[in-house]
Amino acid sequence: MLWGVLTEEIAVWYKLDENHRPVPATMEEAEVLLSDIEKRVVKQDDLCDGEVSVSTVFLVLDHNHARGGKRLLFETMIFGKDYEGDYQTRCSTWEEALEMHEKALNHVFICETQMTSVGSKDLN
Repeated sequence: MLWGVLTEEIAVWYKLDENHRPVPATMEEAEVLLSDIEKRVVKQDDLCDGEVSVSTVFLVLDHNHARGGKRLLFETMIFGKDYEGDYQTRCSTWEEALEMHEKALNHVFICETQMTSVGSKDLN
């Protein structure tokens, strides 16, 4: 059990309450959430005939490793095509996560529009 290596003194675990607000969780509650990605998906969209996916998830563990400032509990990434590893954003709240997801969708739309324009340019 990889997550058992971290102690509760080091890691700060969270779960979402009924209003999607992060609240402290025990390590056992965190393990349940970490083992089932479907329980952590905020929003997911497939674009470009399924070639690109925008995924926003609840991370369970605070990813602000500096331990100062805002908690980073949600993450949006773009997968597929030329996006692998190039787009990743994190935030603190469910509402911010939804906004972040929309920004990622717009990013894909803009990039795909630019690629289509460049690809269809008349070179004559």
